[in-house]
Amino acid sequence: MSNGQQFAQAPYGAFELKRSYQKHMLMGTLISCALPLLVMAVILLVGYIKQMGQEEVAVAADAAPVYVDLSQLPPPNIQKTVKKPEIHKEKIELPKIGIPNPVADEEVMEVQVLATNLQKVELSAADLGEGGGSDLYGDNTVVDILDDILPQPDEFVAFDEEPQLLVAPEPVYPEMAKKAGVTGTVWIKVLVDTDGNVRDAIIVKESGVNAGFEEAAMEAAWDRKYRPAMQNNQPVAVWVAYKVRFTLKN
Repeated sequence: MSNGQQFAQAPYGAFELKRSYQKHMLMGTLISCALPLLVMAVILLVGYIKQMGQEEVAVAADAAPVYVDLSQLPPPNIQKTVKKPEIHKEKIELPKIGIPNPVADEEVMEVQVLATNLQKVELSAADLGEGGGSDLYGDNTVVDILDDILPQPDEFVAFDEEPQLLVAPEPVYPEMAKKAGVTGTVWIKVLVDTDGNVRDAIIVKESGVNAGFEEAAMEAAWDRKYRPAMQNNQPVAVWVAYKVRFTLKN
């Protein structure tokens, strides 16, 4: 009777619950333990897959090497760039020199030579420059310039007073040119020293004909006499240019 009362007082389903709760507890414990392991396994699997992908890419890159033809490459630049040292140039002020005023051809001294019947010239080998030791333009072409400094033909020399012609011998008209009826003009340039003497003479422009005009003009140039040019009341050596015109009388 007491056993029946005890059975009758147990709630409904208690026996089934008591019989299955251990099973459910075991399953819940297993699931709660397996879930973190599963999550960790998934994380490890994903990392492993990424690592395998990188290794596959590296292997693929190593499996297909790229070969380059060295003959097609440009030569290496082996020249060293050397920086040039900077050179500082000092500015040098040029001396101020006066510029001479140009002179018209009409104002240049001109010597005109007229041939006459009284003039006779013997043309020898020495006069034509074919001789051995004689000088065509005279013995006084060799001068001593140690006493003063003489300018060059194209050198500018400043002066206050230009040289004045004092003595001008008339050149001899060449007999050969006179007989042939040839005329011509020769430009001469003489160096007048501080004493007014001709120290040097050159031909600036020839006549263009081989008739002896240059020789005659040069021979007369050595006998010219000048009053020297003056600069600050001191005589200076200068070059003087003039022309000699050889013409025939009608």
